[in-house]
Amino acid sequence: MIKVQKHKSASLVVSSYKENIDWTDNVKQNLFLYNKNEIDVGRSNLIKLKNVGRESHTYLHHIVEHYNDLDDIVIFCQGNPFDHCPYFLETLECQDLIAMNELCKKLDQRNWPITNSNFCAIGHHWIYDIENQVMKDWEYQCKIPFCAIAMEVMFPRHKPIFKLNSIWGAIFAVSKECIHQHKLQKYKKL
Repeated sequence: MIKVQKHKSASLVVSSYKENIDWTDNVKQNLFLYNKNEIDVGRSNLIKLKNVGRESHTYLHHIVEHYNDLDDIVIFCQGNPFDHCPYFLETLECQDLIAMNELCKKLDQRNWPITNSNFCAIGHHWIYDIENQVMKDWEYQCKIPFCAIAMEVMFPRHKPIFKLNSIWGAIFAVSKECIHQHKLQKYKKL
């Protein structure tokens, strides 16, 4: 039997551009709303960022800025996570990452390779078959090189990647312990 530890604290990091983010008004997690839109949307709780680097820039910015004061669980999502995960709000009700993983497996009916207490891929996913190049040209040219660069920074001298699990919409939850497996300097380099 798996012993489930409930997290002590959780934060929701939202990377927004022009999406309607009214859905965030009632979230229970500590909320970090990053806005990459140059137009003022009239919300006082937005953190302004330049519109560069898509979600990954926002996520890395948050990790770098809050590395020493991260919550136990950090949930990252786009301004509109519902296109990629219609049940996103239900995942926010989970008490830990194992429960979140189980909910995602049940509702998404997927065969995600692992369930653990450090990471949860939220929403739909797919597998890139790099070795056989079973993907569209734009996927191979636009996404895989960035993955290779990130892998080289995080895991120098790694083995070549042949298959890569990927999450639509870059929506996931991760434990502070998992983030802290790498030093702050690596995140800054990314």
